[in-house]
Amino acid sequence: MFDIPLNELYWIAGFLEGEGSFTRCGGTISVSAAQVQRQPLEKMQNLLGGNINQYFSKHYTLGYAYRWQNYGVKAEELMKILFPLMSPKRQGQIALCLSWYDSRPGRNWIKSGRKFCRKGLHPWIPENIMMVYGKQYCRACKNEWQRKKRENIKKSRLETLQLN
Repeated sequence: MFDIPLNELYWIAGFLEGEGSFTRCGGTISVSAAQVQRQPLEKMQNLLGGNINQYFSKHYTLGYAYRWQNYGVKAEELMKILFPLMSPKRQGQIALCLSWYDSRPGRNWIKSGRKFCRKGLHPWIPENIMMVYGKQYCRACKNEWQRKKRENIKKSRLETLQLN
């Protein structure tokens, strides 16, 4: 996925060793780095993709900092590439993230061996899987949930009209 020159790879490893973070983030994993200077983060973005956001914090003298982040499959690939170049502490963080990410049910429906959705009602096949903010859902269950929600809204509107 990443085609990075060796010297740039070592720079990335060194930068993330000092400024980086390898964490779980909601239903996925994340590689991020925060700094007051935007230029090194732009270099990370040019090499690896991802997003840069500005956020405000009382811990910085300027009052704000920048954060570069990469999520999901790209973060997984980056962690696997950087693993041998990192310190034992960072390797431990990466190993925890990757083991959690690999063990998630439904993360990869082929690897997990899942045959049905979480409710056990519908087949867990690519045509029935939808992604919402990096998390996989059963399309049929989600449609059923939305249908019931619409019905409940209609019922509550009728009840309020009848009360008036």
